[in-house]
Amino acid sequence: CLGLGAAHPSSSRARRAWEPRPPAMVKFGKQIKFAAEPRQLNHCVAYDVLKKAINVVAGDKSGMQNEGDLQMVKDTFGPSTGVGVGRPPDSRFHSLLQHELNKVNTFMALEIRTLADDMREIQAIVETPPPLPEEKLRVLESRLDTAADKLTGIEHFRRLNFTAFRKIVKKFDKQCAGSGVGVLATWFLPALLREPFVAESLDPFILALSWGYAAQRRHRNGGATATPPGCATVSSAPAAGTGEARTTKTFLVFPHSRMRTICSLVKRFDVVVPPVSEEARVTSPTSLEEYAMQMKRLLHSVTMEGTARAACAIHADNALTYYDDPEFTQYMARVRAEGPCGSRRRLTVASGQGTGEGPGAGLSEPDGSTTALTADAFVARSVPPQPPIDGRPVLKVTSSRVLLRGDTPAMAGVAIALDEDVRFSIVDDDVASADVVDFSYCLMEASCEHSDLEAGGWLEELRNSAAVRVTQGFSVGAHAVACLYKDKVPEVPQWYEHFQTMEYQSPPEAWGLLREWRTAVAEDTLPGAGTSTSDFL
Repeated sequence: CLGLGAAHPSSSRARRAWEPRPPAMVKFGKQIKFAAEPRQLNHCVAYDVLKKAINVVAGDKSGMQNEGDLQMVKDTFGPSTGVGVGRPPDSRFHSLLQHELNKVNTFMALEIRTLADDMREIQAIVETPPPLPEEKLRVLESRLDTAADKLTGIEHFRRLNFTAFRKIVKKFDKQCAGSGVGVLATWFLPALLREPFVAESLDPFILALSWGYAAQRRHRNGGATATPPGCATVSSAPAAGTGEARTTKTFLVFPHSRMRTICSLVKRFDVVVPPVSEEARVTSPTSLEEYAMQMKRLLHSVTMEGTARAACAIHADNALTYYDDPEFTQYMARVRAEGPCGSRRRLTVASGQGTGEGPGAGLSEPDGSTTALTADAFVARSVPPQPPIDGRPVLKVTSSRVLLRGDTPAMAGVAIALDEDVRFSIVDDDVASADVVDFSYCLMEASCEHSDLEAGGWLEELRNSAAVRVTQGFSVGAHAVACLYKDKVPEVPQWYEHFQTMEYQSPPEAWGLLREWRTAVAEDTLPGAGTSTSDFL
């Protein structure tokens, strides 16, 4: 499943594969009741009631109010929640939306506060001097798994309610079209992105969870670690060459499974913390004592209101510029499985730390290489000048990247890069600029120094959860060329049409929050959409 018709993903134990799923065309109000976790349902947007409220504040197609709808709205929101006359319909409906926003934000803050308390209990076990008895290790692992399920549930709650608000506002605008009422979505959706349940970062909890699992692995190994800790450092040395014998595979990750995928990966891999300024830097631990201390410091930064405001970042801004000739020779070689998709120059810097532009910025690498996953993965602004690249720049692929590395004997030498919010854009001066194209999936690139990439069972677990898929011969560079230059290339990759069909048949909410917001904003800024005339904000 791609959209909200999928069961809530907090735990495979919570809902089995044999349980029925709703038909694809089930109305969204019923989808919420199916997709939400039972304990979250009463705290989700009252979507069906808001649909009735549209008729109450704006009238139905005949302009009349239905007494049954009015009574339902009063029973849900109270007799004095802005449904009275004397105010513009969008202002009255916004009062009801605000009621639901307060409900959703309050529950989100409670969930984060509860998760922070759970993580502090985990931190108390982690700081216990080794060796831990087997019973205590089982308790630690169980609590970490429970915290991972909660974190996945919080992300699912966020996505579900964001989609509900977007859909109900769009429905309001559609029903009020032509009645002189301003378009609510044009200003409500940007404001929605600033609401706490959407805007609050969950990165501190992902990092704390990663450190908890890492400490649990070290307790099992008697405190030992197989590889250096997962914090990259800025180096003046270029990345390792691409001739090393490594096994590399690229996987596609469904955006709605993003958090579940990350929580599954941190069970066996360390999150690499990108380097930032020394004074603001969150360093990865190197011993059990440091794991406990860093977890305590990280969780202390979560406020009493339950919001995550820790000064940490696990994402890096990743950019790949692809080069080719006017005939797209290297692209065609990749499409016909005759060679790599041209050369590319990579730039990876910690999020918010600048562009790294300038002489020598970035790393030159052929498509499909493993340069990005070596020890110099986050070297960006301090590399020596790179050799010139044949061809001209034709496109840029940007993403937000999380890097993970194996730290046990079974996982030693394995590195994983998870790219989210992948976008394509043209950089050729000879071609008219086009809109940025969103790639539907997240990308997961896995690399190892030995041939058995699937050792340890981590990949099998992701496959069993239906979170990842493999497309034979897939290249993000070739796919980007096909998307941006479809009218100029001789042919498109064999997977291209299938991807286009999947994207066309799936709702916007199937492809991630940022893309869903961008789609909604684009729809509501078309000519004739209008602007809101109410000044009640």
